[in-house]
Amino acid sequence: MKILAWLLPVLLLSCKGDPEIILNNTELLTESDWIVESGTVDPPQNGSNDYFDLVGECARDDVYMFNRNFSLVIDEDTVLCDTTQTANGAWSFNTEETQLLLNRNDLPVPLLFNIVVINEEMMILDLDTLVIEAVGFSLNLKFVH
Repeated sequence: MKILAWLLPVLLLSCKGDPEIILNNTELLTESDWIVESGTVDPPQNGSNDYFDLVGECARDDVYMFNRNFSLVIDEDTVLCDTTQTANGAWSFNTEETQLLLNRNDLPVPLLFNIVVINEEMMILDLDTLVIEAVGFSLNLKFVH
């Protein structure tokens, strides 16, 4: 009887279910493809803070594929911004996985983003200063699956 009294609470506690699996940033980034849902630029460019006004509506359906081998493929999907369907590059994290470096072969400089949020549903990245044609601005992008 004493064994049963001891065993019953142990059995009840063991039925709580599977433990929650916590993914690291590499796993979150590479588990599936991403698209830019929204973005802002500051200061406004041509009177607008909207990222898509800066890069063009054609970028709305671009698919970002972050691969486990640290390669990056950006597929322009159905609406092309350029004559090529894809852009390639590489990605990496800093040691703490708080910054994401993108080296795209279609851009002259690498982009170093601060990771604001990354989880299984979205990723928000901040770029402090980007200079294009002597104009500097900051960029905030929200990616979703």
